[in-house]
Amino acid sequence: VIIGFRLFFGTLDFATGFVVLLLAPEFYLPLRQLGSHYHARLQGISAAVDMVTILNAPLPEQSQQHETKFEEHISSININNLNFTYPNSNEGIKNINLTLPAKGLVAVVGASGSGKSTLFDCLLGFHPQVIEQISINNKPLDATSMSTLQNAIAWIPQTPTLFYQSISDNIKIAKPAATQLELEQAAHQAGALDFINTLENGFDTLIGEQGEGLSGGQKQRIALARAFLKQAPILVLDEPTAHLDSQTEQLIQQAINNYAKNHLVLVIAHRLNTVKNASNILVMQNGEIAQQGTYSQLEQQQGAFKSLLNLQAQGANND
Repeated sequence: VIIGFRLFFGTLDFATGFVVLLLAPEFYLPLRQLGSHYHARLQGISAAVDMVTILNAPLPEQSQQHETKFEEHISSININNLNFTYPNSNEGIKNINLTLPAKGLVAVVGASGSGKSTLFDCLLGFHPQVIEQISINNKPLDATSMSTLQNAIAWIPQTPTLFYQSISDNIKIAKPAATQLELEQAAHQAGALDFINTLENGFDTLIGEQGEGLSGGQKQRIALARAFLKQAPILVLDEPTAHLDSQTEQLIQQAINNYAKNHLVLVIAHRLNTVKNASNILVMQNGEIAQQGTYSQLEQQQGAFKSLLNLQAQGANND
């Protein structure tokens, strides 16, 4: 502001004023960095207080006598009258009654805020208060079954978490005692073996935090290999082919379809073209299951799925 006034009244030449304006951000950079570190410190202290509270909390008493086990093959998953509403909110899911098969690809679609993620969070055990509404092999679960349920699930979010370790270590998180042969089979199943073998150090290649140094498709395939190595009976995915090129998308989609031949795969799909091969599609609307069926069945019916198809077609035309 001062330079502007001085230029206006002619008490400062343009070249000097321009140089000063260029140098000012660099001059004040240490102060800005100090401010950023100060706010980061405050956020860290606040987070630490919450963490210490959790760490110091007594462990809940668990009775092993009543723990629900399903060591045998999972033949069915039933959700009975599942209702969940977030605190101080009307958002959530209601009246969910659903039977999931032991294998196959089941897709969940719906507009933003329709309840897709909330339904998956309940299935993943993130809301223990509703765990009793879920049954495995006709055995209702309870709070002590949480770890048993989660051990039977492999979960891959849209942005999988990778660590500053080798590719091998990142995949073996799912099964630390895995052999090299098992590692290679899982990577091959996920379509990752070819690109790993092209790296100078192969599986021993060190990657950065959150997969730095890898493309989005390579990160997703490593996450898939981790899930395939676990061989969990239930694979849960949140739009696994988002932000990928068409060739990588086809590779990952094929890997998922192959896995679904012998396992149950649940996927949140934001792009409807990724669910054409799903054995069952659940259409969420206002926190409820509005429709379900195959792609060919639903595209012929008037309803929420037809509306989603029309919206997607309009978006494609606008692009």
